[in-house]
Amino acid sequence: TNPNDPSAWTATLSMLGTNETSDTYPMFFNNSNTGALYFTIRCSGIAGNGKQCFYGYNAGTATWTAAAGTASGGILFDGTAIPYSAYLNGQPKQDPSGNWWFNFSWDSASFGGYGKDQYLVKWNGSSFTTYSGSAQSIPVTASNLAATVAISGSLHLSIQNDFFIDGSGVITIPYAHDDANGQYQIYAASSANAFAETQLTFDNGVTATTDPEVYVEAVAAAGNTYVMYPDSIGKERGLAVFQTTNNFTSFSKFYLSLNYNPQWALNIDPVALAAGKVQFLKLVKL
Repeated sequence: TNPNDPSAWTATLSMLGTNETSDTYPMFFNNSNTGALYFTIRCSGIAGNGKQCFYGYNAGTATWTAAAGTASGGILFDGTAIPYSAYLNGQPKQDPSGNWWFNFSWDSASFGGYGKDQYLVKWNGSSFTTYSGSAQSIPVTASNLAATVAISGSLHLSIQNDFFIDGSGVITIPYAHDDANGQYQIYAASSANAFAETQLTFDNGVTATTDPEVYVEAVAAAGNTYVMYPDSIGKERGLAVFQTTNNFTSFSKFYLSLNYNPQWALNIDPVALAAGKVQFLKLVKL
């Protein structure tokens, strides 16, 4: 009854009990308007071959159920038959109208552990639609949803990054992939610009295979959008930040840290963000 007090927690509560034989990447998130609690996980699969399940918590019955609109067992994405595996890019996000957005990329062993394309699916609490508003068949597969941002699997697209929705409903998706010369660069795509790619870095001397540890985060606050990533490319190696007030029509770059560690895991602090502060949690492998 009090999620902020561990001493008040009850005994272990099972999920659905189906599609849960081999699970990874669990995420809990809640509706900021209603407090409803949700859970999503890559279920019954392994790297390059798996499903994504999506559940909702019923506080009245103290049980987890498949989220409305999902397929049998709560399946949202199915990559087992393609074979592709859907990797969520960040935690699902809520827009100003209360809808939830899922951003993901398909991964396959044929891509060498990298991804292809950026996809968006919207959930209104009962059904799923594409970014354009068309009804989306569930489960989502690589053959029944068009890419929001088309990126070839040969370009070593980074996966499991992040995306963000600002107070105006503008969606920003940052990521990394090879440029035309095979150099690994940072990009951002915004719904304000019809998701046209904006290249943020123009570095030389690094490729995806020599420096694959690039995880990109995004956050918006006080009219600014920030894209952050661990920079191992420039002379000032560290935690780099791109800042824009116009959806990357123009932008500036600065560093929060000049110490580079390829084992960084960068996460936005949601509690601080709710209070109007941009703050992050940095986990470092020692």
